[in-house]
Amino acid sequence: SLGALAGGIGAALAAVMLVPLHNRVSHWAERRFQKQLIKLRQGLPLLVGDLRETASLDRIGAAVLDAVTEGVRASRAVLVAGGGLVQARGIEAEGAEAWRAGWTPTAHDGLDCDRRDPLFPMRVPLEAEGHGRVGWLLLGPRPDGSFYGKDEREALAAIADPVARAIEIVRTRAEREADLHNLVTGLGDRLRRLEDAYAAANGATSRAAE
Repeated sequence: SLGALAGGIGAALAAVMLVPLHNRVSHWAERRFQKQLIKLRQGLPLLVGDLRETASLDRIGAAVLDAVTEGVRASRAVLVAGGGLVQARGIEAEGAEAWRAGWTPTAHDGLDCDRRDPLFPMRVPLEAEGHGRVGWLLLGPRPDGSFYGKDEREALAAIADPVARAIEIVRTRAEREADLHNLVTGLGDRLRRLEDAYAAANGATSRAAE
């Protein structure tokens, strides 16, 4: 009994000491070898959270593609929102549009992966609760032609929600600002017409008095 007890205590002590050590080693390895991936997963949501209040959709798209191509080392990338191409990296807009013409977006949730596709084997649906699917992030393979690993796929899935929210907020703000601009422009036109009518009426009254 004492031998079994001693063995159990030894195993418990080993677990207590080794588990924290394993976690430290894992975190060190992540910081050492996946620095850009961590930057993508943690930094991009904060960046788009700041930009969405003031920046344009083009600016948001540029920030997203720059961060993603650096974070997962994508050879090319395209951001699609509202049915149109917002930004592209590593490919001309015409080439991306030609590919999209023959592509049918999947309806299922999660990443859409097709390793056989040489142009865009990774398709990330940009979805957010309360907004639905607002666009797609299309990624080419890495420069060596390899596909994305588990950690990279998890990082891409993690950024989809904040990017989708930023895009939808920017689009809503742009529509609201456009409506306000049209309203102000319309009011200005009406005021000018009233001023012209008033000036014409005063001119006619002056001539009649003469």
